[in-house]
Formats: sequence, C-alpha cells, structure tokens
Amino acid sequence: GTLRLYSGNDDGSEGAWERIGLYAQDFIVASGNNLFVPVFSVVGMGVMLITAVRRPARSSLASGSTALSGVGGVLVVSHVCYLVVFHSLANLPLSNPLLFGIHKRFWLHPHILSFLFTGVGINYTLHSVTDLLFKHTPTIISNRVKTGLVVTFALISLANSYWRHFRVSDQSDNNYFHNYAKGILEALPTGALFFINYDQQWTSVRYFQQCEDVRTDITSINLSMMSYPWWKTKKVLYPHITFPGTHYTNSNRDDNTGFTFYQLLESNYHSHPEGIFVGGRLNYPDAEYNANYIEIPHGMTRRIVKRNQYDSSNHPLSKHDSFRRESLRPWRVISRYHQRPSEQRSNGLPPLDMYPPETWEWTITREFFDHLIARASHLLDLTTRQQQNTKHAVTSLVEAAAWMEYALDNDAEKSATPALMKNLGIAYMNLVRQPHVTRRLPAIDNVFDIDLDSADFRSSSNSVILFRGGERADWKAWASQRWSECWKEFLEMDGARKDESYRQVKKIYNQVMKSARSSGPAVGRG
Repeated sequence: GTLRLYSGNDDGSEGAWERIGLYAQDFIVASGNNLFVPVFSVVGMGVMLITAVRRPARSSLASGSTALSGVGGVLVVSHVCYLVVFHSLANLPLSNPLLFGIHKRFWLHPHILSFLFTGVGINYTLHSVTDLLFKHTPTIISNRVKTGLVVTFALISLANSYWRHFRVSDQSDNNYFHNYAKGILEALPTGALFFINYDQQWTSVRYFQQCEDVRTDITSINLSMMSYPWWKTKKVLYPHITFPGTHYTNSNRDDNTGFTFYQLLESNYHSHPEGIFVGGRLNYPDAEYNANYIEIPHGMTRRIVKRNQYDSSNHPLSKHDSFRRESLRPWRVISRYHQRPSEQRSNGLPPLDMYPPETWEWTITREFFDHLIARASHLLDLTTRQQQNTKHAVTSLVEAAAWMEYALDNDAEKSATPALMKNLGIAYMNLVRQPHVTRRLPAIDNVFDIDLDSADFRSSSNSVILFRGGERADWKAWASQRWSECWKEFLEMDGARKDESYRQVKKIYNQVMKSARSSGPAVGRG
C-alpha cells in the first residue's frame, strides 16, 4: 500500500525525523535498554559499508567473502532507505497508543537488520580486541579465545533476552480474541443482522463464522468495506438484504448512487425482526438516523430500535425493569468468557502488564468496561426518568450503582470519568431517597462471579457491598457517604465543567453539605 494508513486529518501528525527518533528509542528499549546494542549496530553497519567499498580485486570476485560484502552493502543501504521512505510516508498519529502500536509493527523488518548489524559489530569488535591483546600469542590459541568470547557473549545475550521478555512473549494461553468473539456472537439473537466497524471485532467474528462455522445464522457486514464503490459487486452475497444504492456514503455528498445508514435501515428494519445490531461508530454523521433511531446497549454491541416505537413506552426495552432483565442475558454469556482466571477458566481480561494500550488485546478490556458502563448508565437513566418509587426501581438503582462501582474497582484508570462519577452520585442520591428500603438491600445477579464471602461489610469494596446486598444496618449512611464522595470527586475532575449539568450538581452538593454541617454530623456518619 501507500503506507499512509490514516484516513483522517494528519496535518498535526509527527514528521519523518521525529518518527525516526522514536524508532531509535524503541530499538534501545527492544534491546533491553542496553546502549551497547545500538552502538554495536552502528559499528556493524560501518564495517559492512567499508567492506563493501573496499572489495578485493575483480579476480577474486567469486569468493564467498566478496559476495557477503556486497550483500552487506545492499542491506545497509536498504535499511537506511526503509527508515527514510517509510517514516516520510507514514501518517498514523503516534499520540494514540493503539495507532502507535500499529506503526511499531512496521519496525519489525528494520529491527531484524539492526540486530544483524549488531552481530557483525560485536564479532568485529571482539576480534579486533583479541588481535590486539593476543598479537604475540600463537594463532591457534588466539582463535580459540575469539571463539570462546563470541560464544559466551551470544549465550549471555540470549539468556538476558529470555529473562526479560519470555513472560510477555509467551502467548500460549492467549485466548482473548477467541473469548471476545464468542462472547459477542453467542450474545446475539438468532438471525440477527450485525454491522461492524472495529477491525479487531470484524476479523475475530468473521474468523469464527467462516472458519469454524460458529453462529453462521448471523449476517455480519463491515461498515467501512460497504463504503467503497466496489461494494456494488458484493451485494449479491447478501440476497436477504435490500441495499438502496451502490454503497454506503455520506448524506452530504452529491453522489446519488449511494445510500446513507438511515436509508439502509429503512429498507431492512421490518424484514429483520430478530434485531439489527452495531459494533463501533458509524463512518459518517447521519442526522436522519439520529432523529429516527436509538441505540440500546446489548452486551458488547448496541441494538438499533426505531425511536417512535421506543418513545411510545410500548417497547419492552423502554421500561427500566424489563431492560434490566433483558440486558442481563447477553452479559451472562459475555461474563463466562471474561471472568477472572481460576482453575476452571484459563482466561479473564487481558492483563495490562502484558497487553499495554498499543496492543489489540488492550482494546478488549476497554470495550468490556465501556459497554459495561453504558449498560449501567442506560439503566440508571431509565430508572430516574420514570420516577417510580417501587422495589423494582430500588433493584435497578442498586444494580446500576454496583456495575459502575465494579468498573471503578477493576478499571479505575480509564473508567473514572466525570460522567461516571456524576452518574454514581445520582444513583446513590436516588437510592437514599427510596422509601421502600430500610435495612435490606435487594439481591442482584452476581453476573461477574465476584467473591462475595471474602470480606466483611466495612472492609469490602463498594461493588462487593452492592452485589452482596442483604441486611445492612448502616447502608443508608454508607450510601450517603458514597454520594458525597462521588460528587465531590466529579466537581474536582478535569473536564467536569464541560458537563451541562455541572452547575446543577454543584448547587445541590453545596446545599446538602451546608445543611449537613449545620445540623450536626457530616453526611454519611452516625
């Protein structure tokens, strides 16, 4: 390809020299942070270039050393050309860790050559040193010393690499994308239509469908692939889908042959009663789609529902209690594949120390918690908007809070956003106001298989307290304390002022805290 992989605006992207500098930095890290490796690599490149230039006379061109010297010169030149040409053309923004990880995979080839040069440099240096130190020693002895030094150095380097990198490089138990794809597919209803716009989601789902015949009843389509004009030649592969044009396009374009996502849904919504689902973002803004359809959290995907059906209150997912029960079904499936490791389950979510943000596995954890929070937030929104003071409302509030606390307990670095802290405060505020709860918290489904018996009430994490439920004499005081903690943190977070409800939250928080101080004990105590 062109190596210009980023399709967005790359005006602010890094330049060639900055990218080359990052390559050099990564080479040092890949070498175990040992500066002698890049030093020997540069020495090796110099040796190979000098050897290529100072080739023996034409009469000895057939010798192996001459042939090798010629190859060495070609390798050095190709290495430099690769670094300059690739980094001049590459345009992925390296400020994004995942895109940086994709960019780094293009460094595998120059890394191989760099380590080859390192070997040449080490060999040359050791031979030069031994020639200098043992110049008066018989040749047979000096040669044995050279061989011993080279072998010893090589073994030490291999042992060091093994010790540093084996755990991270050991992928023998890496079933994360297997679990990810199976969790998505098995959570969808029979005959579903599934639009995908995540690379990792598309490749893993299609692998299981095409190679292992898993859930072939589901029709999966890649939104980005559908946006190319050549898609018109692929429409015959989907005879049960009506395409109102040649390919998926932007509604603002003058291309009358294409179709928008809204038009595609209008042509297929009623012919797919099993449900239409989407993973990832749409390629283009679509005002008609936003005005006429709503996306409902469904496991690690989103279910698309006509807005007029949903707003009429006749849709089963428009009620908080029915949504709570229905949306638990896909999560029971997903949790089987993403629970914590144990003797019975080899894999939980990918550990961060092995899979940092530049790896694809990291995106699984990100998606897991993003969708988990989306489900909890939607449940909270339904419950508070419908303003029902019932036992079912209490259960929905407790479950929404428990799921958000679970995200904080297990993914605090990314999940602790202003939106989450605000919503947690709303959940606790509404819980405390509920008249149907005195001392007992309702039991909720322990879908994540949390160990609820390992700690007492006061030493447990917040999510454990909510998932466990039961008789708690001081639960309202605890919930009040959590409300004040969450909203206090929200008000102090970067970006909170951009929230449209920031002033209202601040006003309520200040009023309650002022009232609590004037009446005696602080909120949550006693």
